[in-house]
Amino acid sequence: MNRSYNTARRAKYIVSVYGLLALLALPVCSARNPQARVNLFPRLQAGQTLAYQISYHSDKNIKTESSVIVATPDDSAKVAVNALLRLEILSVQAQGDRAVIHARTKLEVLDPDPRFKVPNIGPPAGQLQRQDPNGKFIEFTILPDGRLDQVTGLDALFPEQQQAWHEWASRFLLAAAFRTPGVRIAQKWNSEEAEKSPSPIAGLRWMRESTYVRDEPCGAVQLTVQGSVAPSDPEAETCAVILTTAALKQASNAKNATPEDFKLHELRTAGTARGANRIITYISLKTGLLVRATEEASQQMNVTVAKANGSNRVHYDVNAKSRSEVQEYADMERHIDETAGRVNGTYGEASWTPIRYVNRPHSRSALMGLYRSAKVGLVTPLRDGMNLVAKEYVASQDPEDPGVLILSRFAGAAVECEAASLVNPYDPESVGSAIAQALSMPLSERRARHDALFRVLKANDVESWGERFLIALTRPVNPRTWLGQTEISQV
Repeated sequence: MNRSYNTARRAKYIVSVYGLLALLALPVCSARNPQARVNLFPRLQAGQTLAYQISYHSDKNIKTESSVIVATPDDSAKVAVNALLRLEILSVQAQGDRAVIHARTKLEVLDPDPRFKVPNIGPPAGQLQRQDPNGKFIEFTILPDGRLDQVTGLDALFPEQQQAWHEWASRFLLAAAFRTPGVRIAQKWNSEEAEKSPSPIAGLRWMRESTYVRDEPCGAVQLTVQGSVAPSDPEAETCAVILTTAALKQASNAKNATPEDFKLHELRTAGTARGANRIITYISLKTGLLVRATEEASQQMNVTVAKANGSNRVHYDVNAKSRSEVQEYADMERHIDETAGRVNGTYGEASWTPIRYVNRPHSRSALMGLYRSAKVGLVTPLRDGMNLVAKEYVASQDPEDPGVLILSRFAGAAVECEAASLVNPYDPESVGSAIAQALSMPLSERRARHDALFRVLKANDVESWGERFLIALTRPVNPRTWLGQTEISQV
């Protein structure tokens, strides 16, 4: 026995030594040749979903002088957009080492607090962040050369939200524009892009120079159950660090810089514009996906707008600064998969598993059957415009033996569904207590709650909603309020 024990110890020691040597050699083996080229085109699959946090802040100061009206006081505007962008890949058609990618995004406005801990907080004084409760889908195609094509739905967003979306798109597609066969460390390349924002000066283009600076560890942030943001493992993957500097150049003549749409309104513009920005982008070497990016930009414009005959001149002196940040969330789908597996492995039995996790589409009839068989419907978004899932759950229940709806008080449906068990999703303990209460709720109380909820659904069907909507459209509008909204939208 002693001999066997000593042999086992010796074998264990040898394995440990070899394991230590392998660990010591790992950085040397995994070090990449700086001269080796890498293809950073996004490697995506149909059905894949990603999430990014977009933070966009701008500060604009405008001085106005006019020869026909009293000069307006100096105008300043601050815009703050903090949003969650969800990216869904609809199809991928491979073309060599690149692809044609059809995708769509949904932009959801978040609270100004980047930690998302307290919902429904208004923006800081003097700043603008308009809400879009239902979100809007923007569909687009990414071509093999990195260009965007067939963009639809963007016009439905507010102007500042459109700007935030463009910031994300420019960062996300930066690596896709690299030419084959790829790039290497220290390589530089130039590109140019037309200024997308409406401007009274024609022929504005951004001239960019990008440098592949180095590789360094990086990782997406994680969104916790409580709604706070936590960094993921910084060693999770390695990113290519791209530094981009840009200058805004004017191709039009300063004496006549009139854009075509101004000419259509018989206007003439003259003046100059200039700008500069600096962007640092982190792109995953493994997936070619944007992990995070920051941009700081400044623009100055000195322009005079007049009628085509030179009369009624108005002079504008504009100074603007902006800062944007785009940050990828960790793969939430993978995190959910792993958590469900861990819970089932810990608490499951041969004849029972606590979580039946299914991540695929179902037909409407199958979905109604699943709703009806569920004793509790747990609908706990951290923030939502309406949430029809909650109403679908109520509508599918058996009135004689209904289930119990547990609903986040931060979903829009909570305003109507007062008979549901309303919870704060930021408080896991209260959610757990609500589940326990729902599972032991007497039949009489379940029936009473369901009856009250179903009456609300019948009273607020699509026909009554449409009727109320049309009535609202015929109400007189306060001109002062309408003008104020228009003025804000043009900032």
